[in-house]
Amino acid sequence: TKPFSPRVLLAKSQALIKRSKGTICNKPGITQCAGIEIDNNSHTVKIDGEYYYTPRVSFDKKNQEVKKVSEDWKLFKLLEDKGITFDQLKDYIENGGCMLAVCSGYEILGKYCKMQGETLNCLDILDIYTEYSEIRLIGNVVLNSELLASTVVGFENHGGRTDIGNHTPLGKVVCGYGNNDKGGYEGVVYKNVVATYLHGPLLPKNPQLCDYILEKTLNHKYPEFDGLKKLDDSLEDKANEYMQSRIVKK
Repeated sequence: TKPFSPRVLLAKSQALIKRSKGTICNKPGITQCAGIEIDNNSHTVKIDGEYYYTPRVSFDKKNQEVKKVSEDWKLFKLLEDKGITFDQLKDYIENGGCMLAVCSGYEILGKYCKMQGETLNCLDILDIYTEYSEIRLIGNVVLNSELLASTVVGFENHGGRTDIGNHTPLGKVVCGYGNNDKGGYEGVVYKNVVATYLHGPLLPKNPQLCDYILEKTLNHKYPEFDGLKKLDDSLEDKANEYMQSRIVKK
């Protein structure tokens, strides 16, 4: 077996993103990304059928890197499977197309992602970039959002630290980390794109955000659309308020 090299993995992944027609799947204990397979049980990595071994002490950290590449690869591959080029996606967004991009979907809209000195070039649609840390930012989040004139709640779990430059954030962090562990803001709003690290689930707990995305989407598709009819959001509002009461310390 050969020593495991993140440099080899990233270089190969970038090449695969550009040209591969391979399949992607995830099995229990195994992460696969086209010709790359990482086995959590034997602590081995297989690239195009050739095994690479890494000691357990460094395996977990490298495994996270593989999973990150795999996540990004799936998103690139989805575009390819749908017959959508990067230029078409960029034109769609620049012309008012709507999108909710979460976590890795958020990061790949930027210029690049960097981990351990290696750079994965991304879609270069947003003027943002992400650098990875071994310490993940995990926990519940509360935002004050001027865009929605409301409070947004969610859950974050990411190793990336995203610098959004001069972009407008989704909201100011009241509790949690957000885009990174020092900026005090979360997400990006660009034209009709909402990009965020928040999971948790995001839309059921934030009906104002859900309505905002639906209205932007329908307005883009149907110029004559005159707005959503009012629905009873009392249960969703209660879920939002309950999460705020749990997370924000008085």
